[in-house]
Amino acid sequence: MNARSSGRRAQSLRAPDAGRLASWLASSDVVCGDGAVMSWSGPRGGGYAYPEVAGLWLAAVCGARLFEAPAALVDRVADRLVADVTELGGVGRRGRTYLFDTAVAANGLGWYSRSSGGRHSDAVARLVTVAAGWVVEQTAVLPEPDGDPSHWSNGSGPHQLKAAVGLHNHGALADAGAVERALDALGATQLAALRRDGPTVGVGATLGYAHAAAYAIEGATFLARVAGRASDDCVSAGAARLAALQGEEGGIHAWFDGSRVFGSCHADATAQAVRLWATAGADRWAREIERALGWLADAQAPSGAVRYASDCEDENTWASLFTLQALRWLADGVDWVRVL
Repeated sequence: MNARSSGRRAQSLRAPDAGRLASWLASSDVVCGDGAVMSWSGPRGGGYAYPEVAGLWLAAVCGARLFEAPAALVDRVADRLVADVTELGGVGRRGRTYLFDTAVAANGLGWYSRSSGGRHSDAVARLVTVAAGWVVEQTAVLPEPDGDPSHWSNGSGPHQLKAAVGLHNHGALADAGAVERALDALGATQLAALRRDGPTVGVGATLGYAHAAAYAIEGATFLARVAGRASDDCVSAGAARLAALQGEEGGIHAWFDGSRVFGSCHADATAQAVRLWATAGADRWAREIERALGWLADAQAPSGAVRYASDCEDENTWASLFTLQALRWLADGVDWVRVL
């Protein structure tokens, strides 16, 4: 069955409502008047302004074109993201600048710059250059955290393969040599670690976090499908790895180790799994996709957003973005150049 016929079948499955998702993502629940993009909304309050998610939002609107938003609103999001760039030349939160966040911001702002005649191209160049340098130096975050260094976002691990998206897509705006060195470094270190140990993060590289594992597999898939710097075996292997984390209810469990999965099911990893299963073959993984879409449908709030987890009512922005792209890919075909 080809992508189009698979898309028609996907539309008949129980799944989140894409139109309601799109409306929520363009609403004031997500984007504030000053252009800040919020992490979530819900019973615990409005979350926090999150530059990384602003990068995802811009990539969704300007690159993947998953939904429409007024031009003035898109400009405000881009302007706020540029204003959030730290003295170190990247973005982050809570006083720290992260390689991962910086690469995601570079990708989103890069798509915005392309769609706006080059606006903020200098900021894109700076973000790409900083991210490329940090990849080579294996710098994950500055200043280094005082707390537990094993938290996945604080370390240099396979999840940072996803940095390849922003570097490759918009590297022409920056130092070509720096970007080339960074992509080579990802292949030499993180891609090798992913193949050797699998997408595990945490103490002793035995504990896996599904969301970070999905990022690692996505980065490897991008390197294979778009950048031509990896073999395609990562796609099928990654699809199988995520299928092993799927719970009976259809969602992807948050945590895994060598013998078990545990924790609540999370919407971000579940939507990421659907994207990867669509890539590996919607027919081959049809049952897993069907169950995941059903779980995500149950996670969709009356507002149209997707709730973060089976035990969390927060209406999560990045999980909603990933879910909308998964639905679009099933309906219209996979496009890894514009992966969020």
